Amino acid sequence: DDDDDDDDDDDDDDDDSNDCASEDGGLHGDGQRRDDGEQMARLGEIMAAMDSELRRSQKGDDFERVRPSAQQGATSKGAGRGASEETDSTQPVDLDFNLVKNMLSSYSSQKGLAGPASNLLGSMGIHLPDDQDE
Repeated sequence: DDDDDDDDDDDDDDDDSNDCASEDGGLHGDGQRRDDGEQMARLGEIMAAMDSELRRSQKGDDFERVRPSAQQGATSKGAGRGASEETDSTQPVDLDFNLVKNMLSSYSSQKGLAGPASNLLGSMGIHLPDDQDE
């Protein structure tokens, strides 16, 4: 009569000891509820690991960063270019500028033909002139 047990549940395994993992809102395999603090600590560890991995990535190096204003960007007499190199990578990305730059680059690469950039811009009612080489 083990076949009756198979028909009662949706999953393929007959072992119900691990069924209380994530569906029950943070239960361990032994059925004990996780402490909210423990969940937050684990989430913090995961976020820190992701941030560390992203910092090592070179993908964001070509993004344009927000340039500090004249008052914020003034360096002291003792600080040279080496002091500001690290802060360049921590400056926030200028999303608007990067969007326009990449959209125009994509539009230019279409060479006047239909493509994703012209389709997106056209759906917003923006019609750019053809890219002309001089």
